[in-house]
Amino acid sequence: MKTLLLYGCVAVFALALYTPSRAQTPTTDQTSVAAAVAPVFPAIARVAHVKDDVITEVTIQSDGTVGVTKGISGHPLLQRACEAAAKKWRFSPSSERDRKVRLTFSFAVIDGGKSDPEYTITFIPPYKIEVLWNPPPPGY
Repeated sequence: MKTLLLYGCVAVFALALYTPSRAQTPTTDQTSVAAAVAPVFPAIARVAHVKDDVITEVTIQSDGTVGVTKGISGHPLLQRACEAAAKKWRFSPSSERDRKVRLTFSFAVIDGGKSDPEYTITFIPPYKIEVLWNPPPPGY
């Protein structure tokens, strides 16, 4: 019985190692990002410890600039900051006009107890930005 359990664990581990990660690899029909800009974490949202994913739809012009942004979902305190950041994104130029993609901006507050306040911003291809805020301890 122990041998069977051991072989089962080894098989699961091997599958985990050899399963390709599709989230990191853009497909051929996805528009390449030339420049991604992280949104500002609004002070009122930081103080309120708002944690949410904001989806913003952008219309990409043929030169790769963003023409129109539209908040699809997410906390209202975060949507305007995401739309402003999305307008600064740049994509690969294309002969195709009015391409649309959805950008995801994830916000979280982590109370890690660090002595200095700290932002951590991570770009996760193809269209996601993660913004983490580690606030200062009380009395900072």
